[in-house]
Amino acid sequence: MANRIGGANMTRLDGGLVRSPIGTARYAYIGTPDDSYNKNRYRITLVFDKDDPEFKDFSSKLKALRKLHTAELGVPEKDGKIPMKVVDAKMHERTGDPVGAPYMEFSANAMQVRNGESVPNTIKTFNAKGQEEDAQIYGGDTCRAEARFVGWEINGDHGIKAYLNAVQQLKCNFTTSTGSTFGSESSFVEETSTTDDLTDEAEGATFSDDTDDLLDGLV
Repeated sequence: MANRIGGANMTRLDGGLVRSPIGTARYAYIGTPDDSYNKNRYRITLVFDKDDPEFKDFSSKLKALRKLHTAELGVPEKDGKIPMKVVDAKMHERTGDPVGAPYMEFSANAMQVRNGESVPNTIKTFNAKGQEEDAQIYGGDTCRAEARFVGWEINGDHGIKAYLNAVQQLKCNFTTSTGSTFGSESSFVEETSTTDDLTDEAEGATFSDDTDDLLDGLV
């Protein structure tokens, strides 16, 4: 059954939830949606190893879903493209991923319609044991994505799209720096020490009763 969304006819494909191969996370907005370009959506990009047998099986499954959607539309297949891209030189400069590595974006709207009402959507996260866990996903983490694929058709063109359902964090590769670029500046350390000594002397000083009398006279 097709639904019209944003000018496109969207059809849920009879493939159920599909689990992605293991990949490296990039541009992860899972706990908090990305509201750039007024899209307000959860999203994550996974960069895959093109030689991974699991990736090859995943690609074959997506091509089968694309073929299924084309058959349901009753139109000739044009290019058989699936929603997969490859890392170019510009992305390589930003992420360090090898040029030519395949990657794919998984996304879901931050709000969804249930029983005619707009309600917040959430993306569940799981740990390496397959247990649901409130995990923060960072770029560089080793992850899988779970998605439901739908077919779309607009202006005579068609394809398939992955709607993100959940993310499994297999390994958190995010680290915080424990060092700094700062070193000891001897001239300032000596100056600081002199100031500290004066401060310590002032803190240890006592005032006579005469001083108290003078202060009282000023009130």
